[in-house]
Amino acid sequence: MGNATGRDLSQAERGRRPNDKEMLVLLKMQRALFRRLVASPEHLQLLQRYWTASFRRKHQMPGFVLVSDLWKEAGFSDPNPAADLNPMGELGLQCLVFFVETYPAETAMMRRGRGGYPFAKAAVAIVRSLSLTMHLMDTTGNPGPFPVTEALFWQLFERDDGFFQLFSLAFVAFEELFCEEVAANLWMRDVDACSMTVVDKLVAAVERKLTNELKKAPLKLSDLRHVCTNARYIVDKADENARAALGRSSSGSESSSVSRWSQHHTPGRKSMREVGKAWGKEKKEDAPRNKGYRLKPRMPEIERPRSGSLQTSGATSDAEVPSPPLTDRKNVEVEDDGAQNQAASEPTEDLFAGLVTKATGSDDSKSSESAAARSC
Repeated sequence: MGNATGRDLSQAERGRRPNDKEMLVLLKMQRALFRRLVASPEHLQLLQRYWTASFRRKHQMPGFVLVSDLWKEAGFSDPNPAADLNPMGELGLQCLVFFVETYPAETAMMRRGRGGYPFAKAAVAIVRSLSLTMHLMDTTGNPGPFPVTEALFWQLFERDDGFFQLFSLAFVAFEELFCEEVAANLWMRDVDACSMTVVDKLVAAVERKLTNELKKAPLKLSDLRHVCTNARYIVDKADENARAALGRSSSGSESSSVSRWSQHHTPGRKSMREVGKAWGKEKKEDAPRNKGYRLKPRMPEIERPRSGSLQTSGATSDAEVPSPPLTDRKNVEVEDDGAQNQAASEPTEDLFAGLVTKATGSDDSKSSESAAARSC
């Protein structure tokens, strides 16, 4: 590979292939280029954004409709905007929406009611020219070989909106060339819009100017400020948007990092510094007591007879046996039936049977004496 003088070009002069990040941006643009416009929610939303940006300065913004004569006022040559947008598909619509939303003052200046050019058709022609220059498509309309093409301008697509910024710069350059064309041909002021022949000629002139600047290996969009006089407005706006995007990304990264940390860091967990300060000073905490309900084991029921309730035979009567208290009754009711049956089947024996105490003898003698006295 050589140049006009026969000298072999160095790697820096030949350029390079796009890296992975630039490849993703270019691939996204290529997919949008070959995606036809349909009545999908995404495409309808883009059209509605263009409609809102075009009529938001009116006292009362008209309602959004797909087919209306108001689309001619918005820069289209047909009441149906798809007639002008179909050649470049979704990418052409995205470029138009980006331009009218980012540069409303330039849009109002470029959309003339008389003595102008077809706004939407000129934008679509510029999108086609840029797609050929960036090798997104070839001259036959098929996908272009940008992944294997060595060029000096791939660094312009490090950002997602690199293609849109380049389109805006080329569109403003087209406007300046059109003003020069009108100044040289005063008859163009009296026509409603110039023909597509004039538009194609001006687009070719913009492509030549832009190609000459791209051969200088621009590192960023500000290096292309010499394409036209008003390019500084596009460049300054692009730098402002870049700073705003950088601020949003930095704040978003901080919030995302905090959120990821909070996901893995529970509030009760101590940091390593807190653990180091409290090392060896921890107090042994008692094991947590289970406060749940738990059945108490049944204690053996041994009723001790009172001293005056023993008879001479040593057996206690049923009437003198005290009734169990209320709490004992509740405990007995909680017992399972098996335990009750087992307790009922066991023979009950009096532990004090056959014992004769002095208290018992004295009580019997007293009772006999009282009976004799009553008989007398």
